[in-house]
Amino acid sequence: LESYIGHIAPVYKVHWSPFAEKIFLSASADFTVRLWMVGYNQSSMIFSSSNSKIYFDAIWSPKSSTVFCCVSETAIEIWDLSQST
Repeated sequence: LESYIGHIAPVYKVHWSPFAEKIFLSASADFTVRLWMVGYNQSSMIFSSSNSKIYFDAIWSPKSSTVFCCVSETAIEIWDLSQST
């Protein structure tokens, strides 16, 4: 059992990368999506929109190892780590 420290509000979704078994995303009510690596208790990257949004879901693309999608109450965002972080 491991603990990961970072979110300051409820986490609604955790999704493992289909390409890297030690990487996962978490979507939270603290207006962030975080990228984590197993073995590190702090997030590696933090993603947030310019418009504060509670993220209810985050999921990796099944086709590209650098693309993921986030869902808030009013929007869907697609992030590509190969283009920008």
